[in-house]
Amino acid sequence: MTSLRSLLRAPLAAVVYSLTCAAFSLAADTPAARTFDEAWQEYQGLAKTPPATGGSMAETITAMGARNHRLIRMAWEIFEGYPKEPRRWLAAVELIRTSDGYIYEIVGDPVKDGQKAFRRDHAARIAWGAYAKALYQQVITAPGVPEETVKAAIEAYCYRLNMTPGSPNGEQRAAIDEFARRFPQDAKLVGLEQRYYMTMQATDPAGAVELIQRLLKSDNPALRQMAEGKARLETGKTLDLKFTALDGREVDLAQLRGKVVLVDFWATWCGPCVAELPNVKRVYDQYHAKGFEVISVSLDTDKQKLLDFVRERGLPWPQHFDGKGWKNELAQRFAVSAIPAMMLVGPDGIIVSNDAHGAKLEAEVKRLLKL
Repeated sequence: MTSLRSLLRAPLAAVVYSLTCAAFSLAADTPAARTFDEAWQEYQGLAKTPPATGGSMAETITAMGARNHRLIRMAWEIFEGYPKEPRRWLAAVELIRTSDGYIYEIVGDPVKDGQKAFRRDHAARIAWGAYAKALYQQVITAPGVPEETVKAAIEAYCYRLNMTPGSPNGEQRAAIDEFARRFPQDAKLVGLEQRYYMTMQATDPAGAVELIQRLLKSDNPALRQMAEGKARLETGKTLDLKFTALDGREVDLAQLRGKVVLVDFWATWCGPCVAELPNVKRVYDQYHAKGFEVISVSLDTDKQKLLDFVRERGLPWPQHFDGKGWKNELAQRFAVSAIPAMMLVGPDGIIVSNDAHGAKLEAEVKRLLKL
């Protein structure tokens, strides 16, 4: 297999966050100075230790980067330094899992400049991706690798592809198919297919619909159940939703025909959900009198926290709450696996969008209300 050293060029002079490790001092054939158990125990100890935080955002990112850099280096040293140890494949899984395989340095203020505050090394990203792919192929083809480790490696590779912008859909599909071939009834297959479905929704909507139709015919009951839930939220479908809200209001989407309704699955602990709330409230305040409604489904578990949050933020629309978190009855019914999940329902009760957020929300509301 191609060595990591030959793939990666020297890092930038002022690297503060690195998921690629160049110019390692440990050669693959260097005798280990300690036992595998000692090395692996140190790795697990660092992995379980929260990174140091505090100070400015740049300082926090620097501390997190230093920790992540060390973890990757340790995993690589364990994998390459113990060639006869069967458990070395555990380190390989950790290397495969790492996404964002490129080096960047801080060149601005992360708070003020956002993504422009970082300079990326795209060549290093490509090199790291090639190494992870080669390592993944070795894990799933090498003799004697424990079944659970193979399973973890495929999961790790799927996660990596899902988290890496621009990854070919075909590679993720091939990895999921490999998992399904080896472990056709495994419950984790549902999560893999759910993440892939979300990728397809963003990149190939028609392909996403085809995927759900195929999964509806699966001989895996859990996959069929997930597909049934996703199918209920596809655009063009009539959304059936009825419940008693947290404040006692009776909510029945069928009674709101003629109005435009946003159905928002969210939680107070969800950063992106909370970040989107000002936009939702602004659109609600501006268009409610003209026929725009909002219905929320909270995946919170703390009732009082939700009540306090709703009161403090002045959120006037009804909230579904059953305290079950991700096991929320409606989240289960519609196979919601990531939040915020926002569906916009037209005056005829049919879902017209399942990504109604940001600027798109107001534009769609105005279009549907014919304003």
